[in-house]
Amino acid sequence: MKAFLYWTGYVTFCLVALLGGVVTAYVGSNPAVQILLREAITPGSQNPLPKDELYILLLGADEQRMYGGKVIEDARGRTDTIQLIRCNFKENSIGMLQIPRDTEVSIPGHGRGKINAVHVFYGPEAVRDTVAELTGIRADKIVLVNYDTIRRVVDLLGGVEIDVPKDMRYRDRRGDLDINLKKGLQVLSGDQVVGFLRYRKDSDFFRGERQQMFLDALRKRIQEKGLTLSDLDRLSREAVRLVQGNLSQEELIYLGMWAKEVPPGNVKTGRLPVRDGHGTNLLVIESEVRQALIDAGLLDDPAKSVAASQ
Repeated sequence: MKAFLYWTGYVTFCLVALLGGVVTAYVGSNPAVQILLREAITPGSQNPLPKDELYILLLGADEQRMYGGKVIEDARGRTDTIQLIRCNFKENSIGMLQIPRDTEVSIPGHGRGKINAVHVFYGPEAVRDTVAELTGIRADKIVLVNYDTIRRVVDLLGGVEIDVPKDMRYRDRRGDLDINLKKGLQVLSGDQVVGFLRYRKDSDFFRGERQQMFLDALRKRIQEKGLTLSDLDRLSREAVRLVQGNLSQEELIYLGMWAKEVPPGNVKTGRLPVRDGHGTNLLVIESEVRQALIDAGLLDDPAKSVAASQ
């Protein structure tokens, strides 16, 4: 089964990496560009990132809604996307492990349930603790993203071209979903992209395939579009809005400047090994977790380490 990158991880890196390549004549009031200009003058002198590696827990959470679509203010949503990322600065590589949202875990006070509900009850720190129990890796940083920012960024880029693999019709009033896409190559707006990503009438695997299609389309659009300084200013501000959690703007920008230079061959992806459980729950195959972490670049391969030392 072909591994795939999830949209949240790539969009974060892609948008900030875009900023990283832009040290232009305009500084204005944009703090991101001020940091980039400082870096251009004295490269690496104030880099806040660690020298060896950084583990990031990337969470994509939707809003909690009442029936009819009204957002419940100050309520945490379920995490539709959970990804553990390793930024290996020594090896100039990125490892990404997707954790299926239906993975069954123990939720204090609520018994056994799906991992995507942990955020609703206890917040992002509790998700980090749960992921640490599953993988043995405790993330250094937590990043939260949401669909609204994806929508805004796509519209700022004038849409993205995607070959929709099938007719997609789905309506969920409580989730504020009204998806009606036709099969075929077309330019999708921000709202349509969100529907394309959130379509629920198939499995986690097919959702992952759609998300990979979006990543490819987004990358192509950014490369092809002639961005003006005004475009760059608006995109940079949306990139900052995209990130919530304990990763600072400065850390994010330096991370983006590093990530854009990582060769595609140095990016590994994978998924937590699971099997079918009760209902739609997925059970972790514990005996396969460590190898999955190695294959996805989250842990060093001990065989390669021994070979390198000989």
